[in-house]
Amino acid sequence: MLAATQGDGDGNSKKALALLQRAVDQGDAASAAAMGMLYEVGERPIRKDAKKATEFFKKCAALGGAALLVPTAQSYERGEMPSGDPEARAVELYSIAADHDDELGLLYLGVMTEQGRGGLRKDVDKAVELYQRSASLGNLQAIEKLRLLGRKAR
Repeated sequence: MLAATQGDGDGNSKKALALLQRAVDQGDAASAAAMGMLYEVGERPIRKDAKKATEFFKKCAALGGAALLVPTAQSYERGEMPSGDPEARAVELYSIAADHDDELGLLYLGVMTEQGRGGLRKDVDKAVELYQRSASLGNLQAIEKLRLLGRKAR
């Protein structure tokens, strides 16, 4: 999707962005995620803007695409994306996904909470709540996390 916006200088980039924005306006979650990534990395002709990226990521989640945010969050967590505090950005994206009941967003936010990473205070009880929500959506990793912590899935 990023390559689609790199025109040859004759306005193709702007046309591609307009089409992408139109798809967002029509409710396409994947297009909202793509726009978020464009603002996230500052892909030409868009300037890097974390606030606008977050707005598009939230829109993506609201349109049913919360699962699309998890791979981006994982890239931050692994240090593959440029950021002043990549783990904090991962937590922010996991939180957006978790707010929309994405099982992986809940699981990974639970891990970050359990370990006290990304600016979060270490809180096993809060992590258990997140694991339980993820487990209730069928996530087997969350069920295993609960078992290891001596807790039950709800």
